[in-house]
Amino acid sequence: MSLRNVNAHKHTMDGQVFKKRFSFVAGAETKETLPQLKMPQVAFVGRSNVGKSSLINAVAQSTLVRVSDTPGFTRALNFFQMGKLGVMVDMPGYGFAFAKEGAKESWQKLIYDYLENSKEMKRLFLLLDSRHGTGHLSSHPSPEQLN
Repeated sequence: MSLRNVNAHKHTMDGQVFKKRFSFVAGAETKETLPQLKMPQVAFVGRSNVGKSSLINAVAQSTLVRVSDTPGFTRALNFFQMGKLGVMVDMPGYGFAFAKEGAKESWQKLIYDYLENSKEMKRLFLLLDSRHGTGHLSSHPSPEQLN
């Protein structure tokens, strides 16, 4: 294949990886409702309002994932299929959120359950806001404290 053909092929492929193949699969609010998907999964975790949902939309060239300026808007693990490539998982944030403490603790427990038990998760991306760092992760309950 000549360089000209490679560039022409590259041009037609750019921006087409997820188009028309990116879809919502499931939202899980409890361990029992986690979908049993037999596809590779990548998950996104980070503080509330760090931009997890926006990043997934940007990667998928979509507006399917709901975004908000309100901390704590994502309240479930949301699974989005990327055609035959796999699944992206949008997780609730940690830190400040407009929600009751009990709700935030249940989100954290759900995240720990997913991370500990998912056989299909291949990558976990921790998003950080350079203005705030990790947000004192050590102040958040450990999995043992949540059980």
